[in-house]
Amino acid sequence: TSNPFLDYQLIAGFAGLVPPISGEMICSGSISWPVGGEGGLDRRLRISDALDFLSTVYSDCLEQSRVGIDEFWELLAGVGIHPHLLVKELTRSQKQFFYLALSLLFLFDCYLIQKSKSLALLSSASRPLLDIFKRQIEGKSLITTSNSKRFRREFCTDGLVLGSCGEILFAGEISA
Repeated sequence: TSNPFLDYQLIAGFAGLVPPISGEMICSGSISWPVGGEGGLDRRLRISDALDFLSTVYSDCLEQSRVGIDEFWELLAGVGIHPHLLVKELTRSQKQFFYLALSLLFLFDCYLIQKSKSLALLSSASRPLLDIFKRQIEGKSLITTSNSKRFRREFCTDGLVLGSCGEILFAGEISA
């Protein structure tokens, strides 16, 4: 959808933050917080404390992860992010990289990606994260509100197009 309100409502609904107006949502697996989102973290946390907190909450998803902690720290160090820094001390681009990397560290059954984050994942600054993203989503589900042809071509097989009032205009297999 090109409607930002529907974009938010759809991802928030899948994340369980907004109840559906009608019908129900049934989930039998682990669903990520929106990829690149802050994951409920406080900006005053140290990077290491933020990781410790989410590692406790999502311990099962970390144990099954296809990304090792050492690889994660190497990725962060590559952009100047070190464990002792506070989240609020990071530059804007470092924050974006940190939140993307952090949300991709855990292995979920389904990943939620908003339009803006799909574009961020495809940016040159996030190129080091594409490999871990591909590893993590292999055999998993991905729900995105992206209308990027490149993102769709690389990561999507089925699509849903919503009209401005939420009506389904298309649902099914998509072609590149």
